[in-house]
Amino acid sequence: MKRLTLLGLTLVFCLLSFIIFVQAQDSMEVLFWTRPNPLWTEYWEKMAVKYNDTNPVIAGKKVTIKAMPMPTKPSSEAAIQMSISAGTIVGGSENIVTGFASLLASEGQLVALDELPGFWDLIKTRAMTTTIKRWTAPDGHIYIVPNFSNPKLYVWRIDILKKLAFEKPPVSYNEALELGKRLKEKYPDKFLMADDRMVDPTWWKRWGDFFPFYYANTNTPFMTGNKLTANDKAAIEVFDFLHKLYEKNYLLTAKVKDPFVQGLCVWKRINSWDPVRWKKKYPEMVFSQNYIITGPIPSTPAKTANFFTDEKGLVIYTKASPEEKKAIWDFYKFVLSNPKNDALYFETTGVLPVRGDVTFNPIINYLLTPETELWSKAVSLAIPSINHPKFSEIMEFIGIEGLIPAIKGEKSPEQAWIDVKVDIETLLKQ
Repeated sequence: MKRLTLLGLTLVFCLLSFIIFVQAQDSMEVLFWTRPNPLWTEYWEKMAVKYNDTNPVIAGKKVTIKAMPMPTKPSSEAAIQMSISAGTIVGGSENIVTGFASLLASEGQLVALDELPGFWDLIKTRAMTTTIKRWTAPDGHIYIVPNFSNPKLYVWRIDILKKLAFEKPPVSYNEALELGKRLKEKYPDKFLMADDRMVDPTWWKRWGDFFPFYYANTNTPFMTGNKLTANDKAAIEVFDFLHKLYEKNYLLTAKVKDPFVQGLCVWKRINSWDPVRWKKKYPEMVFSQNYIITGPIPSTPAKTANFFTDEKGLVIYTKASPEEKKAIWDFYKFVLSNPKNDALYFETTGVLPVRGDVTFNPIINYLLTPETELWSKAVSLAIPSINHPKFSEIMEFIGIEGLIPAIKGEKSPEQAWIDVKVDIETLLKQ
């Protein structure tokens, strides 16, 4: 009897093992890395659950998408490169800027999305047939679907400006300097602008200072292919203006928590989610009463505004298996083809979705409020960051050789720009 019992248990164990083995062969878990921010991780985890609930099957295997935040040490870009080298890269991820996508694509690490089935239908659904061309890589392919765009806009303490006889924000450098003069005369302890990043050499900090002001002055591309094509006059004007702010003590570069809300400064670059955060944390900050939002000011008044954005998007890695690539692409299409998911994206993160129909799509146009109206326009029109494999080195040169020494008066604006150009052009020849 004991022998029969033992034999029965053995058969049951073998049968269970076989079932588990078969199930494992008939299922597939695909990892997706989210932006390393709890809000974005929360959103993508919800999307993964929704997708998994549809019981998707790819190549005869049941697919499960698992979303988790991407590693950030020593940086998210470095962590991705290390994972690729180690063969541990996931199926796909978000949070990839155009320049980094260009670098990975040049190394054969990204799938050309424009060659995948349904790509152009998806882009048409999102009303991005024209705007997607801004994300075209130097080789003519598109490796990234933008899903995050943070145009660089600015807030002004209109309540304080009115006390200085400014009924609206400055529209030129001269007007801004005049505002700074009046501000210091009436409130010596306040500053025109607060931005601690302006004296930080970290490459990506240039997204928030040099480039917004540069493109406010010109629509000349900073880079065209492998060539520096920047407008010299526009670049020098930015260096000169920011130096004057620093020299006159109108610019606060020390790190202070919420200086704009405190009234320590009257002008500041913000992120699109800041007004949403203020509504909860600082209910006394009321749009149009305490503050208003504008684009970056140009050197002279302009009829039309140019916007700059540090955009990020979704990619698929070539080291994923063929089945994993199909699964992650199916997941992307599932998420991006339904505008209700875009509405949830905004409600979760506070960032407007990257699509061309926010203003007229009846499912999502409720997202437009007085606070978000300019963001919507800027998302549609904003110029993306440098699309070049050496993007980080180029932006480092702008800060270390140009912007920072020009701001501090260690170089003239003209000399600072000459030094930047020499370094970038030398880099491009290597």
